[in-house]
Amino acid sequence: MDARLTPMLKQYLEIKKKYPGEILFFRMGDFYEMFFEDAHTASKVLNIALTARQNDVPMCGVPHHAAEAYIARLIKAGHRVAICEQMETVPSSGTVVRREVTRVITPGTLVEQNLLQSDANNFLTSIVEGAERIAFAFVDISTGDFFLSSMARSIDMFRGELARFSPREAIYHGIDDTDDRVLKYLKNQGIPVNRINDWLYDRDYLASAIAEAFQLAGIKGLGIDDEIEILAAGSILEYLKDTHKKAFGHLKPPRRIASSDYMALDEATIANLELIRNQQEGTRERTLYAVLNRTKTAMGRRLLERNILQPLLLPDEIEKRLDTVRLFYESAGLTRDVQERLDGVYDIERLLARFVIGRSTPRDYLALSSSIHAAADVSGLLAGLSHELCARIRTAADDGEALAADIGAVIDDNPALSPEHGRVVRPGRSADLDRLYDLKKDAKTWIVEYQEEEKKRLGIPTL
Repeated sequence: MDARLTPMLKQYLEIKKKYPGEILFFRMGDFYEMFFEDAHTASKVLNIALTARQNDVPMCGVPHHAAEAYIARLIKAGHRVAICEQMETVPSSGTVVRREVTRVITPGTLVEQNLLQSDANNFLTSIVEGAERIAFAFVDISTGDFFLSSMARSIDMFRGELARFSPREAIYHGIDDTDDRVLKYLKNQGIPVNRINDWLYDRDYLASAIAEAFQLAGIKGLGIDDEIEILAAGSILEYLKDTHKKAFGHLKPPRRIASSDYMALDEATIANLELIRNQQEGTRERTLYAVLNRTKTAMGRRLLERNILQPLLLPDEIEKRLDTVRLFYESAGLTRDVQERLDGVYDIERLLARFVIGRSTPRDYLALSSSIHAAADVSGLLAGLSHELCARIRTAADDGEALAADIGAVIDDNPALSPEHGRVVRPGRSADLDRLYDLKKDAKTWIVEYQEEEKKRLGIPTL
């Protein structure tokens, strides 16, 4: 390493060595800075000025409070971003503060609302291809959805499975003699493909990783016993832990998609029937989805898409759906009232994901409170009805009302984007906090009042 480099740049290069394939957002005060080749790449994509530091080191930067918008542009351009934060305000040792990468942002691991399409899942897939069979794990970390499937090794079935989930990113591992058509297809579809260390694909190790993720003694209760499915499910969890640097309490247990439960739709059928996208512009207009979509929430729109792409084959489950449709079809007034209440429901799945992962904002609390109150209103409308759906909604609404009341009592009606930007907690909840808010808002007035108090205390005309 060049001895002429500053301690800070030496630290940057040490961290960058661990993330060679990512653009490193290096926190320096109120900015994320990029250096060397990262600076050249980012400045072109983001159309920001490229400057030079000591020793002619190329650099560019973006304000940390506006970083999300810049990250979105880099992800859209096909780049991965590693977020390196300052872990202390003053150096505990040496001359530079300690910094660590707290997250790696990739197309399939997004949780930020502004980076996601509200009416579609954002799936990451792990693909494990064997000599005779192929397994898929699909996770949307922004909602907690987790699906698992396997099938005979067939390029047509492979393409159909991808068409049903439309993943944004893939992890791939081939066992024995694999088919290069799989990787070629992923590339042609514009799906970024990542590989992780081959040593990680150990059945026992990944089975333990699955059990640990769901706080279980073993995986028997999850109904996963096929080795190739264990490899797919475990590897996707390891990848998420590596990118987010933490475990996930909001992930739902993996749901196996059995071929006996759902009709298999191949890629051509999905495209030719224009189930989700039309063949002219590739939009949702003039599709079966557009015809059926009368949903009121983002969660409902995502569920409708999944149900269209995975038609049920189980008669009992189909009858349950029809019973629910009949309930609302025969009660037009009830349907209208429920629809009006659902206007107050935000994207609860993604709200909860941000809370668990630690990416929430103060306004997310108000959105959750509004959603709980709306669910309670819907529960009230359904009171007295014996349908199974009504019972489930009542239980969920009852569980959340105390939480909604606590949020309403603590969080201000118009909170700042973050505590560092202004008031979040209601006045009167904490005298110490109110004093600090007032001090931050009007420090000059406080200084004048303090000077007057000191002059009186000391008995002098001036300080």
